[in-house]
Amino acid sequence: MSRYASASLSGSAVEELVARGLLSEFVSVCSSEPCTVTRVDVTADVLTDAAPRVAALDRRYPHYCYLAGKRSPTTRFLSNRPADGATTGSFYVGFGTDAAIKAVVYDKAWERLCKSDSVIPPTTRYEIKVTKRAKPCLADVLDPAPMFWHYARKLLPCPAAQEPWFRGRDLRPWLSSYAPRPAAAVMLDRVSSSPELAALASLAVDSGPHGVDLLCREVEKRLRKLAADEEARRVASHAGSSPRSSAAS
Repeated sequence: MSRYASASLSGSAVEELVARGLLSEFVSVCSSEPCTVTRVDVTADVLTDAAPRVAALDRRYPHYCYLAGKRSPTTRFLSNRPADGATTGSFYVGFGTDAAIKAVVYDKAWERLCKSDSVIPPTTRYEIKVTKRAKPCLADVLDPAPMFWHYARKLLPCPAAQEPWFRGRDLRPWLSSYAPRPAAAVMLDRVSSSPELAALASLAVDSGPHGVDLLCREVEKRLRKLAADEEARRVASHAGSSPRSSAAS
């Protein structure tokens, strides 16, 4: 069995954790063991037409851009919007390279229209990709704004009051008010959202009129066995770690 575990969250997964108030819990679990953050992608949407912004970046950085103090090539993928004839698309920094910091600025509304035929307000998306060579940390997952503006200031104006970013920020200020949820609450939350239980329920229905009763019996039997094994393991672990004394005469 591998001694290592990995976790990866998409943007939509992060949004779901934030909506449920669980992002701090996720980060707290990650911070309970030594870990390395291998990549953090941070985005910011500006509700304005992307075409002139992409064009301005194309003129300003026709070949290279210094995002992280190092020169990275720029690339663009453009097309004409039939509705108004404007040239729009995506502007990349570090695309196709092993740069520690990469960026893309693109027309989010145009992308949505092309991919899913859905219409959203004019939107310019700025995305910064920070790899482990730039040493992001778990604090950057909970509070990504300082890191985003540290690198994005070459692409759009940075707010005057934005606090500076530095590597290895202390995670404790974000977790100081975090209190682990009761085990029963975590258990019920996992049961209510378990895709495996949903799949088993489907199989139970396919198994005939007694399928659900059969499933409940087998699941209860399995859970009781697992719980008994876990209790025995904890007792043995506690006994093995208890202080012991010896005497010789």
